[in-house]
Amino acid sequence: MPQISISPGSVSPNPTNMVVAGKSGIVPLQFNQEFAKSIEESLAKAGLATVYINTIAAHEGGGNVHCRSNEVRVCQP
Repeated sequence: MPQISISPGSVSPNPTNMVVAGKSGIVPLQFNQEFAKSIEESLAKAGLATVYINTIAAHEGGGNVHCRSNEVRVCQP
């Protein structure tokens, strides 16, 4: 019987990989419109405008927005 190899991974780019720049959340483009609407509503509550960018090539290569940037995340009190 042939074996099928399935590697785990996300189907669409993960919005948790977004980058916050000023008053904008730069988010991987979402293909599910209901999911995109939910992201926009959540970011708006945080006072951020949503900016989508197509990151499918990076996603398929195993990374995304913040993985491809030089962003350093810092928690501020």
